[in-house]
Amino acid sequence: MIDGLARADSAVAACADAAVWALSEQDLIAALDATHRLQQRLAAVQLAVVRELDGRGTAVAQVASSTTDGCATASGNQSPVRAAGQPRVRGAS
Repeated sequence: MIDGLARADSAVAACADAAVWALSEQDLIAALDATHRLQQRLAAVQLAVVRELDGRGTAVAQVASSTTDGCATASGNQSPVRAAGQPRVRGAS
């Protein structure tokens, strides 16, 4: 799974750097449909990971009082588990 996510990340990065202005209207519509489809699939993967973490009790053991609290307190692009090990910056909420 991690390798697949890394490949997906690279593919998305390449798309983000693409010249969108050069696409035809038909291609723009196709790109919008594809991004929506990918967004939904990625959300399903994320939910499966959260469900597994919750089932294992990982968030409670390493981060917070609940999986919901752990997910809600994630900072930036870090997962709640990684964020828990980071020192808090003074003045940050």
